[in-house]
Amino acid sequence: MTDNFFFKSLLTFVFLSGWFFSALRAQSFSANSFEDSLKVLANEHFDKGEMDSALIFTDLLFQFYLKNSNSLEMVRTKTNRAEILRSLVSLDLAFEDLMAIQDLVEVMEPSLIQSFYYNRLAAIEFERKNYQATLNAVKKSQDYKGSDAPDWLKYSNLNLLGAVYRDQEIWEKSVQVLNETYQLSQSLDDKAEMYLALKNLGMTYYRMGNFRSAVETFKLYRSNKFISVDRQNISENFRLLARSYQQLEMLDSAYVFLDSSHQHTLLGMQDIVDKRTDDYRISNELVKQKLENSILIAEGEKSQLRIIMLLAVLIFIVIIAAVLFRQKQDYRKLNTKQQELNKELEASLLFKNKLIAIVAHDIRNPMTSLTGVIHLYNEGFIDKGDLKDMMAKLEASAVSVNFLIENLLNWVLNQKETLKSIMTPIKLSQLIEKSTKEVESQLRSRNLSLQVYGFESDLTLNTDESMLALVIRNVLSNAIKFSKENSAVIVSYKQESSQHLIMIKDFGIGMTKDNLTKLNTGPGDIQYGTNNEKGTGLGLALSKEFLIAIGATLKINSEKGKGTEVCISIPF
Repeated sequence: MTDNFFFKSLLTFVFLSGWFFSALRAQSFSANSFEDSLKVLANEHFDKGEMDSALIFTDLLFQFYLKNSNSLEMVRTKTNRAEILRSLVSLDLAFEDLMAIQDLVEVMEPSLIQSFYYNRLAAIEFERKNYQATLNAVKKSQDYKGSDAPDWLKYSNLNLLGAVYRDQEIWEKSVQVLNETYQLSQSLDDKAEMYLALKNLGMTYYRMGNFRSAVETFKLYRSNKFISVDRQNISENFRLLARSYQQLEMLDSAYVFLDSSHQHTLLGMQDIVDKRTDDYRISNELVKQKLENSILIAEGEKSQLRIIMLLAVLIFIVIIAAVLFRQKQDYRKLNTKQQELNKELEASLLFKNKLIAIVAHDIRNPMTSLTGVIHLYNEGFIDKGDLKDMMAKLEASAVSVNFLIENLLNWVLNQKETLKSIMTPIKLSQLIEKSTKEVESQLRSRNLSLQVYGFESDLTLNTDESMLALVIRNVLSNAIKFSKENSAVIVSYKQESSQHLIMIKDFGIGMTKDNLTKLNTGPGDIQYGTNNEKGTGLGLALSKEFLIAIGATLKINSEKGKGTEVCISIPF
């Protein structure tokens, strides 16, 4: 009973002493200094692209303003936090952040912060393809006419309007708004908004079928030297420029920009791999540092206890034994945590190696073929007539590379657990038509015929359109890859019980029963297509994960030498 009393008294004394000295140290810092320090740290990490750290300091800043009931700064900080989440491809979380402060924004007096909030809301709604909500948010952002409104905010709103009109196929308005945006941003040398306006304007002309204007716009974009801004957009812009030249039958220029597109794609993929590895490394280092700090704190507490125990060693001998036992447990927990971190680090290294291996084999090989053809053409071994005949096969190779890149990007996002299904009603016939058009070049390169039947024009499904489209493209691409030349690929539909069945059948090389069993239950053996293409299994694995996300299933039936049929089952 007496020992327990002394033990409690000792712990109370240590706690109060630690609190007292901490309070004395805290008095040397003013609230303003704390606020300014958090702002500086958040901005520094954001400018360096260290989004995880920027998010931590932004959260601390928001808590500070919440404690001080500063509504204006709460809105500003929460909007900045949503922008950080948007850059991390977490649109749903970013949208939730903005909705959490919507009531505060609506009762505010018109201000720059309110205009900035609606501008960022419009950007997020546009990426979520909610076009009417985007237009409403842009209008509210433009309602603020204060003298402190920066020019970039005006241009950003105009770029969003032009992009919405483009996606809604209101071509005249889109061209008018984007031209105005480009002229205004050019007059004030706002390079970022000039770049975005040219990019959107070039895409608009391309989708309109005005390929000559598209070429002129992309050439103007290229002359402004924005090459280091965004490799993903640069690759897409160069690809559209190459296809515009192809439509104009300017094949030399088409090849030059197709090569540039692939080069930037490779560099962009390497950036993704390096960034993903750095994220794992930084995360592990932060956790490791926290563990080391915990150990130092534990050592400091241990020293304090020893000093006090020396004054009454006979009275607190039992307490010493108890403290040592507790510390032993803490050390065991820390050791276990360190082992877990080591395993995570090994997993991150394996992740990078696997990505590099896929990039090296499946992207570099088509690039080598493309570079070889360009070299032979430059040396005069291929004339323009032969070059035109090769366009279909080279375009098919480019489409295959784009499919692989899309799969890799979706895989990275899936590893970060940022992909979520968004269920909406869709017309299945329109989705099938769009998917088959995207593989037309691959079909032509093998002289394959495509037969589609059973898809009624009024057939509607409630599913995630993007996820289902990726699955169908992957299955179609596999069917083409393993088909024999001059054969056919059949895409059909039927209803069975309470299921929609989409069936894709080829008459290619097929699979053995052993590999088919492995493929239906997990990853199968690596197979090679009829043109000796290596199948990584990434597309099929990702397709299965996406189908699970939308409540659907996939089944494969195959016979060696006779072909394969893939059946996608979607519940009513």
